[in-house]
Amino acid sequence: MTHILFGKEVSADVYEANRHLLNQPKEAKTQARKNIDAELRQQFARQFEATWALLGGPELEKEVRFDPDRQWRADYVHRATMTILEIDGGVYSQGRHVRPGGFVEDCFKLNSAALHGYRVIRIATGMANTAYLQQIIDWLQNATDSHAAKR
Repeated sequence: MTHILFGKEVSADVYEANRHLLNQPKEAKTQARKNIDAELRQQFARQFEATWALLGGPELEKEVRFDPDRQWRADYVHRATMTILEIDGGVYSQGRHVRPGGFVEDCFKLNSAALHGYRVIRIATGMANTAYLQQIIDWLQNATDSHAAKR
């Protein structure tokens, strides 16, 4: 027999092991908590942007709408390669990107981006370091050079 847990069909043993989660009341966020979360997101974005600039990364556009039917915005877009860079903070603090509803919404958003011809690179908490961002910059540069050579 199967059961529904968080909108998904699961086996009885998985349901029994997790059913206590269904009865936990969701705590409303206070305005102070919302302000802290917003500041953490902004700090992560500033860290990404500062490291990107330090490494001489190519120009990125911020907050780009990519789907004419939805209000979704990509955090950063590199137009020459049709690449979206999504900054996913809050991974360790149970942020929106790792909670069930937020994760599913991100899937819809990023799948839509792919269906509109974009590559998507997700950068989670802890990934905006020089070594990793340099790999992305190098890849973007190589992809841009390959595209230019084909013209």
